[in-house]
Parts: sequence; structure tokens; C-alpha cells
Amino acid sequence: MKKFIAGLVALVLILSLAVIPAAGAEGETIEENGFVCVRLRDGNLKLVQYTQDGAGKTVNIPSTISGSHIEQIGSYAFDGNKMANVTIPDTVKVIETFAFNGCTEIRKISIPNETSFISGNPFTGCTKLVNISLDPKHPTLQVTSDGVLYSRRNRMLICYPCSKAERSFSVKSGTVTIDEYAFAGCDALESISLPATVTEICEGAFLGCTGLINVTLPESLLSIGELAFAGCTSLRGVAIPKNVSRVETSTFYRCESLSNVSFPENLTKICDRAFAGCKELSEIHLPSNTTSIGDEVFNGCEALKDAYIPVSVTDIGKDAFENCSVSLYMHLDEYAYAEIYAKLYDISIDYGNRDDFLTDSGNPDPVAP
Repeated sequence: MKKFIAGLVALVLILSLAVIPAAGAEGETIEENGFVCVRLRDGNLKLVQYTQDGAGKTVNIPSTISGSHIEQIGSYAFDGNKMANVTIPDTVKVIETFAFNGCTEIRKISIPNETSFISGNPFTGCTKLVNISLDPKHPTLQVTSDGVLYSRRNRMLICYPCSKAERSFSVKSGTVTIDEYAFAGCDALESISLPATVTEICEGAFLGCTGLINVTLPESLLSIGELAFAGCTSLRGVAIPKNVSRVETSTFYRCESLSNVSFPENLTKICDRAFAGCKELSEIHLPSNTTSIGDEVFNGCEALKDAYIPVSVTDIGKDAFENCSVSLYMHLDEYAYAEIYAKLYDISIDYGNRDDFLTDSGNPDPVAP
């Protein structure tokens, strides 16, 4: 378990992703002065762990070890280190997600021109990082005047430093992708504006943004990754755009203030724990194209009283509606697959006309069979 991710929200069920790569997994292991590397296929090295205590010090990553270039910095290589500064050599071409996770004392970091690829936010939990420094002529990356790191090549927002205190932020127009964990732990943010060009929100993009109240998802959006808004405990409502066909695993896990969700008509699947722990969610209406509801999807939705389940649903996972309101009703067609689930879990059923809730009179009062 990694300190920063664990500290954001209690995602006990989903933190198995936070694992330091096994030493030697890609080849020979080499260690020198606390720098543990593995040999890559091209003969160069990937730095996977720094074992020394860097507290208050400047750590200079060597360009070579045993005559081979350090070409990559792997995930969690400096996890939780208290170093004050770090220098990255120009041999480094790749920096992976979480590479400097939880390095809470670093205030400034310079990225060489030769570093052309950053795969997700490397600076999660760097709570004092206020300056990501780049050459203005860097061939692929750019830091905007507000201190946010983008990839020009991929039109991607890579890192919004979690040290920033602004309450609102507008993503640069033309951005297509919000990268993995780009805003993770940015708890000062209350409002995010995404441009109409964004098509992808990646895994964990807004994980643990506990102050986030409002986010308007653009109609251009095609996919929202796992954990994307998990632990956004102040988020009140969300309208999922029309071209998103799946809600991925734990996407809105423990969004405890989420009371209103609008689903698109072409939604086909809601994956495991997508809305688990959304304590204020009182009603859901799934569209007629939905076929699958995963395990524990609405587990712990304590206020959930009305669930409109279309006959198209043919798969409901284990404990999908566990620990919901004791007065939960499922509104469904007779002989629907959901009827079997409701009876198995002793959930009350309303066989009334499911279209009634769309009339001007509002939602019908649940009527027990």
C-alpha cells in the first residue's frame, strides 16, 4: 500500500494497483548508492527504487550506473522520500505514474528536454511542489503560466500540482485527455471546467478531490476511467454524457454527497462498486439499453429508495444493492431478471407502469405488490 493513495480515501478494495514493480522483473538487477535499477531490453536501465534516506537533501540521480544509462524512472521509485530536491539527468526519457509519489518536501523539479514521455502523474502527493520547470522549447511538454503540466504531443493534461490553493480551474482549451491521477488529492478545488474537446478522463484523474463540488462533463466525452472521481466526498451531482456507454469500476466510489446522477440512454454496463458508498444517492433510473450491473455497485447507498431497472438488465452482481435504504423499492416489469434478484435479497417490488414517473405528476409513490 502506498502512503499517499491510502491517505486520500479508504479504498481498501481497490488499492492492489499500488505495487512497487518487482526487482529484476525486466532483467538483471543493479544497485549502486541506493539506486536500484533493472536492465531493459535495450541494455539501458530503469530506476525502480531509491533506498536511502534523502531527508532534507538534494538527490542527484546518476546518468549512468555500471556503464549503462538510466533511461526510465519507474512507478514509486522515490515513494514517500523526504528529499528536499532532486535532479533528473538528461538520459531519462520516461517518467512513470507515481514516480515521486508522496515526496512532500520537494518544492521544485526540472524535467529535461530529453524526457519525452510521462505516463500519468508522477507527482501525486507532492504537497509542496509549486514549480515544475521546463525549457520553453521542450519538444513535447509544456507548463502553462498557472503551473500545470501538459503534453503538447498528446494534448493531455498530465499534472495539476496538488499544492495549488485555487478553488476553481479551467482546463486548457484543446485538451483531449485528462491523464491518470492528474488531479489526485487536489482537495482545495471546488469546481472544474472541462473544454468541449475532452474525450477521455483516465483512471484516478480526480481521486480524492474532497473539496470538488461541481464538475460539468462535456458532451465530447467518450470514456471515464476506474476510480476517476473516487473519494470526491463533496461532489453533489453528475450528468454522464451521451457517448459514455460504461461506468467503470469504482468510478464514483465513496462520493458521499452525490445525490443526483443522470445516466445516458446508451449506457450498457455499470461495473463493480461504481457508486458504492454514495450515501446521499436516493434514486436511480437506468436507461433501456443497460444490460449489466456489477458486484456491489450501489452497496452502502443508505438513502437509495427508488431503483428503476429496465427489463434489458440480464445480469446483477453480488450485493449490488446491499446496505441500501430499508425502504428500497425496485420498479420493474413483471418477469424481469431483476425480479429474481429483488426476491433473493428481499427487496420490495413495484410492478406499476414504469413510464408513469416521466409524467408531469412526478414520480409515483412506490406501491407494494
